[in-house]
Amino acid sequence: GEPRPGEHLDVGHNPLGSLSVFALLAIVSLQVISGLFSNDEIFNEGPLASYVSGRTSAVLTFYHTTIGQPLIYILVGMHLAAILYYAVFKHKSLVRPMITGDIDTVAGAPATRDTWALRFLALLIVCAGGVLAWWISTLGSVGAY
Repeated sequence: GEPRPGEHLDVGHNPLGSLSVFALLAIVSLQVISGLFSNDEIFNEGPLASYVSGRTSAVLTFYHTTIGQPLIYILVGMHLAAILYYAVFKHKSLVRPMITGDIDTVAGAPATRDTWALRFLALLIVCAGGVLAWWISTLGSVGAY
């Protein structure tokens, strides 16, 4: 639709939204990495915990359970609050564009490059990530039997 007077239409995230996305990706990555080396010395042990010293594993376990987990909750909460803010106060739904990847913008804004080849490449990357995750999970079971 047509922009209202004084309205600025963004294509993609605004700068704060971009930083928030990068922060969430970084914190989730750190959570995954620290979980690989974590060990609660009772029941749960990350598949790579036996490859580091007990002290290193303890530090990563502390980060994983005490710092990383609450940070993820905070960042997800901030994302949900931003979605709610845009829906209630700016009357913009961000959910559909997040799912479809498309947003109504002003005329003349270039369309994103979304081809079947890029979608296939994304599928290959997801599959490669799944295989890598499976392989890493088997490392912890070496010598366990």
